Parts: sequence; C-alpha cells; structure tokens
Amino acid sequence: MFCFALKLKKVIPVITGVLIMFYSITANAAPIWNTDASGELTGSRTSPISEGIEATESWDNGGFVLSWNITENNDGSWTYQYTVDVGRKDVSHFILEISDSDTFNIYDGTDTGIEFPPREWAAGGSNPNMPNPIYGIKFDFGGPTAIYTIVTDRAPVYGAFYAKGGVDGDSHANVTAWNNALNYSDYKTNESFTITDFIVRPDSVAVPVPAAFFLLCTGLTGLICTRKIFS
Repeated sequence: MFCFALKLKKVIPVITGVLIMFYSITANAAPIWNTDASGELTGSRTSPISEGIEATESWDNGGFVLSWNITENNDGSWTYQYTVDVGRKDVSHFILEISDSDTFNIYDGTDTGIEFPPREWAAGGSNPNMPNPIYGIKFDFGGPTAIYTIVTDRAPVYGAFYAKGGVDGDSHANVTAWNNALNYSDYKTNESFTITDFIVRPDSVAVPVPAAFFLLCTGLTGLICTRKIFS
C-alpha cells in the first residue's frame, strides 16, 4: 500500500502537467467563430457592447435584447428559435449568419418572410450601418417582439447576426444592431474575442477539436498512470 501511494505521488505531477497543457492550449486555441456552441443552447445577448451587442439610437443601452432556445430533435435535426425584444422602433428584418454552403436545408420554419436560399448581405440602403458582410438567411419581418424559428439539419456554432429597425424620430438616424465581433473584418479568425461577442446559430460541425483533444489527453494520462503505477 505504501509503495502504491509513493508511486501515485510521483504520477500526480505528470497528470497535472498534462491537464495544464490541455487548458493552456484550449484557452489560446482557435478563434471562436464557427466552433461548437452546444454548451449554450439557451442564451441571450443585449446592448450595450459590454453585454454582447452593438446597437444604435434607441436600441442602445439595453434597448435591444436577443435570446435563443435551441433543441435537438429525435430525427437529428435542430429547432432554432430566436426572440428579439426592442423598446422602441420595431424590428423590420433580421439576418442570421450561416457558413457559406450549398447544402443548407430548412425543413420547417416561419411560413412567410424568409428570403431563401442563403446569400451574402452587405451594407447598403436596406442594411445601414452593417460593419461587415454576412452570408446568411434573412427574416424579412419583425415587430416590437419578433420570433424567428427554423428547423434545420445543422448543429449549433458561434456566429453573427444583423438587425434593422426604423429611423429614429429625433435624430433621423437608422436604428440597427449586430453582435460585437462583426465590427471587425477578421472576426472569423480573430482569437481575441469571447463567446459573448457572438450568438449561437446553425451550421454543420464534426466533433469539436477541444473535446477531441481532451479525450486524447485523458487517454494519454491513463496510459501514463498505468505504466507508472504498475511498473
């Protein structure tokens, strides 16, 4: 028993080293955009920027709230429901990013008002203030509380959105909102963002790299422990 405890004591630093390596790699690893978001199937973002959303005019400072609820269905599809609440200036349209793909399918969703198939949307008369283009689908309707629902075969990942309202009556400026990361042209590759700078949206992903790496680390750790303890 004493011998086992002594050998276990020698193994602990090895285990610690492997775990430290795992956390240091994942903490400074790939950009967040398009990575697995299955850990945040229910969530929300709001203005101002510190809460995840940049908004203009009456939508700023808490005037724009975006929440979502995502569920995996028995047939392997996913239901995405987004709710946008605004205090003033009803939402006129909402653009949800997806990754550029020719195989994006919508099995079910809001019956009217979806501009599909997906395409690239850029700043212009109908999308004022949009800081960078988005490839996605457009829900061409809104209101003070707008609900957008789709059923698709794509799993949840982190991405972007853009929304437009009316024109502010006092400043005559456009009322708009988007996730913080969209402010930067390199938001897909920038490693400095946190998940708060994105929303959860649909795409197709394989086993996430961090999870796969964790399995590798734990497997290696088990082998090391076995070799150390019983040799």
